[in-house]
Amino acid sequence: MDKPTFWRLIEESKQQSHGEIRAQAKSLLRLLSALPPDEIKAFDAIFEEYYDRACQSPRLYYALVRVFVYVHHEELMNFVEWLIGQGEALCTGVMRHPTHVGDILSGDSLAAYNGDILQSAISEAYWRVTGRSLEREKLEAEDAAREQRRKKRDEEIERDTHMW
Repeated sequence: MDKPTFWRLIEESKQQSHGEIRAQAKSLLRLLSALPPDEIKAFDAIFEEYYDRACQSPRLYYALVRVFVYVHHEELMNFVEWLIGQGEALCTGVMRHPTHVGDILSGDSLAAYNGDILQSAISEAYWRVTGRSLEREKLEAEDAAREQRRKKRDEEIERDTHMW
């Protein structure tokens, strides 16, 4: 899975849903369920990369605050999922120029921009294909990596203490 394929799947799911986020999540679920597990994991990793970068962007947060005055963290996270679901052009455009976020928003709250079901579609697709939890596998991989770093650090300490 590369980024062009990721964005193609996002765009395809958006087109099939006619812009309705719940229908888009169902479409994305169908598209991802046709992929092998490693491709779903790779799709999730790309999604998380964009999601994390946007959620941690103070420029995006402050641009949203200028429009809505108060933005709860959960609203920000839901908005970011919605933004990713809108496709590459809009998502990367807003990430490059967050001050233009007001140009795409209307209304008096972020409630209309709730994309919190896209990540659920990714997890559900993985579950359907493998019978396993994607979130659990990610946690287990993080634990294994942390344990590997700890062992390496302990080995370095042991090696260094023998030098003296």
